[in-house]
Amino acid sequence: TEQMAADIRAAANSNNPPEALIVTIPSDSVKAAVSDAIESGLPVFGMYKGYEYYEELEMQGFIAMDQQEAGAAAGKRFNGIKGTTAKAAYVTPVITDEDFDAKRLEGLRSEIDNVEEIEKSSMITMFKDCP
Repeated sequence: TEQMAADIRAAANSNNPPEALIVTIPSDSVKAAVSDAIESGLPVFGMYKGYEYYEELEMQGFIAMDQQEAGAAAGKRFNGIKGTTAKAAYVTPVITDEDFDAKRLEGLRSEIDNVEEIEKSSMITMFKDCP
């Protein structure tokens, strides 16, 4: 995340800065860089992580979702396609956030009776019909 913070500062201090930044805030160093960018007058929008800093930093906007609700919504969709007795595998991504993953899995399990958690080297969280 130190490189990300450096990249944010470089963009904000560039001779040709972007018109706005869209960032996630996974660490204190990135939060500090975002604060510096906002203080320089650069509009910053957030997404995914860092919503708790939205008002404090006076960000322009923030896009996020409740991971438990997302899991439940995916589970409902799975049930609509495969039925409530089908087996589902939840494949965790390589880049993971334990709290987000736990909430997403809890949401899935609230809708699907038979969910198996599998850790794989995958950049994408997916559902798969398992035999």
